[in-house]
Amino acid sequence: YKTRHALRTSKLEKLLGEISLDISGVEIEKEGLKALLQSKVPLAYFFANLIDNYSTELICFYLDVERYLSCTFTTLEKKFQCAQQIFTTYLDPRSFLEVNVGDHI
Repeated sequence: YKTRHALRTSKLEKLLGEISLDISGVEIEKEGLKALLQSKVPLAYFFANLIDNYSTELICFYLDVERYLSCTFTTLEKKFQCAQQIFTTYLDPRSFLEVNVGDHI
């Protein structure tokens, strides 16, 4: 058993990086998306579901907006360029990765 377990752990480490205790489903329900994004196995299932339902643009949009909000821009022009890139990528009706948002937004 120990040999098989060590082999599986080794394969997982090669695939996912350093293995640590994963975040439980209960904790994800309590903490929400931020906890899910810190997990490994639940996140893999979440991405698989997004791919199956053709909605990967939602998580990409969320992650890009999170990155934008946490970024320190050196000029207003760079901040505007980044915001414009997010708009063109996800909110422009001609965008390949357009997210489905209501017209009122």
